[in-house]
Amino acid sequence: MTGVITFGAGPSDTITLLGGGSQAVPVGRQTANPIIVRALAPDGITPVAGASIFFTSVPPAALAVCGGASSCTVLTNQSGLASSYATVLSPTVTTINVQLAPASYNPPQQVQATVFGTSSALDIGLVPQAVWIAQGASLSVPLMARVLSNGSPLTGPTVDFHVLKGSGLLSAVSAAANASGYAATILQVSAIAGDVQVSACVKNQPVDSPCLSFYATAVPNSALQLQPVAGNPQIVPAGQSFAPVVFQVTDSTGIDPVFGASVSFQSVVGRLPANLPAIWMGDTSITGNPMPVILASSQVSVQSDVSGMVSFQPSVMGVQGPVVVLGSASAGISSLPFTLESVSAASGSAPQVVRGPARSNLRRGPGAH
Repeated sequence: MTGVITFGAGPSDTITLLGGGSQAVPVGRQTANPIIVRALAPDGITPVAGASIFFTSVPPAALAVCGGASSCTVLTNQSGLASSYATVLSPTVTTINVQLAPASYNPPQQVQATVFGTSSALDIGLVPQAVWIAQGASLSVPLMARVLSNGSPLTGPTVDFHVLKGSGLLSAVSAAANASGYAATILQVSAIAGDVQVSACVKNQPVDSPCLSFYATAVPNSALQLQPVAGNPQIVPAGQSFAPVVFQVTDSTGIDPVFGASVSFQSVVGRLPANLPAIWMGDTSITGNPMPVILASSQVSVQSDVSGMVSFQPSVMGVQGPVVVLGSASAGISSLPFTLESVSAASGSAPQVVRGPARSNLRRGPGAH
C-alpha cells in the first residue's frame, strides 16, 4: 500500500485531562497551572497528533491559547498534547470544557477543568508562578506581579520582591504597578544547583500584604525528558527547505516544561541507494538495506525556552538532489530520533508514511476537520 497517511482523531480515540483540573484564582489573574489534555488512540497509549481540540469556558474566561477569547479550536502536537492557561473574569465557578473533534463526532469525547474565581479588595498574582530550570543552567527569568482590586488592576502600589530560598539576584527589589497593574523584576540565576523561592508582596502598613511566592525548581539531567512537538517526519520536494524540528523538554512527570536545558541535535545527510524512499512506521524510520551513503553531518546545541520548547532548523548542508536526513535530539539521558526526506518529483516513487503504529485501519481521519 502506497501514498497512505493517517492524521486527526478517529471515532474510538479518547481525550484525557493531565493537569489544571481544579484551581482557585482571583478574578483578573491567570491560573497558576495550564489546563493540559492529551488525545490518545484506542490502546490508551499512542498519542494522536493533529487532532482538533475545542476549548470553551462557561462563563467566559480569557483562554491564553485562544488569544484571550473564551473559545477556539487548536490541534494537538506530535505528543498528542494541547494546553491553555485561563484568566477568570467573574467571581464564580468557571468550567473549561475541552472536546475532541466535535465537528466530526456527536457526541464528542470531552473532559472538564474547574476554576474557582475569587475576589477581594486587594489581590496579587504572578506570571509565571512556577518554572522548572535545568540544573546547572544560568539564565534570567522575568517575573510579573499583578495587583488587583475586585478583579480590576490597580495603578501605583509598590510590590516588594525578596529571595526567600536558594541563590538568585533580582534586577529590582521593588517596582510600582503600571496602568495594567503589573510590576516587574528579573530573577537571575547562575549555575542553579537547588530550588529558589521569591516572594512578591504589596507594600502595605503595618505589614506588607497580600503576598505570593514564585518557585523555581531545579531539575537534574537524569530527570529530563524529550517530547516531539512538530516537524518529524517530513517529506519535501528536492530543493525545498525543511520546516523546523521542534521538541519540548519536560521533567520526569512529562508535563512540567524545563527552561534552560541544553539539547544536542546531531544529523547526517545521506543518499538512499537508487533513490529508494524512506518508510516510516509510527516514529521508526525504515530506510532499507544497505544504509544511506553519508555525505555530510552536523552537531549543534540549543537551550530550551521557558516553555521547554527547543527548535532545530535542519539543512541538507549544500548537498544537491534527493537526500534523507537522519538525526537525533538529546537532553540528559533522553534521546529521540527524527527523519526527513527530500524526494525527486521525477523519481516516480511515492513515500509511505504510516502515522500511529497502533492503528490497523489506515484512514484520512475526519477528526482533522
